[in-house]
Amino acid sequence: MYPVIEDIVVDIPALLSIAHTCDPSICTSSGSCCGSFEICLEADEMDRVVGFMPMASEYSDGLMSGGSCMNVFEELEPGLYAIDEGDLGVCVFGYHGPKDEVLCSLHSVAMQKNYKPEETKPRGCVLWPLAVSEDKPLSLSVDSEAFLFPCNKQREGASTLDPGIADIIKKLFGKTFLDKVNEYAAGQAA
Repeated sequence: MYPVIEDIVVDIPALLSIAHTCDPSICTSSGSCCGSFEICLEADEMDRVVGFMPMASEYSDGLMSGGSCMNVFEELEPGLYAIDEGDLGVCVFGYHGPKDEVLCSLHSVAMQKNYKPEETKPRGCVLWPLAVSEDKPLSLSVDSEAFLFPCNKQREGASTLDPGIADIIKKLFGKTFLDKVNEYAAGQAA
């Protein structure tokens, strides 16, 4: 039985089993989460992302036309949208950097303008390689395909969260949530 923290079932063993480092220098079109998954977001996230499109268009083509934002979203169901794939075979916000690595124009805007990436990027992107189920109750675990990507490494026997995983949890769920996850993790190691 996994603990329930703030109404989310948390798979502590899975969270302890992974080390994550977001390193665009190892991302290629075929080996990037930006090119491997459909990126979905809700209406409020879409509105926020649209606000960054003019700045993101400095990096990625196909986001603006004649001073207006292009419609790069497909409605999957009321209130849920998917981001289109661009010519590069990755998310339309993706672009190739100077070493042909795959970079995110929304992340680049965050770095250029001193925003936090979680303020510019869709929640699902910031959450990677973790996953929140759509079932009720919600559950937090590791994406089933996470270990297919070079940014993720298997950990065995860990009793504390990897710093990359802890950072993701703190950014999206807050410090109190992270502290509770750490308490449960320490309890399982004891």
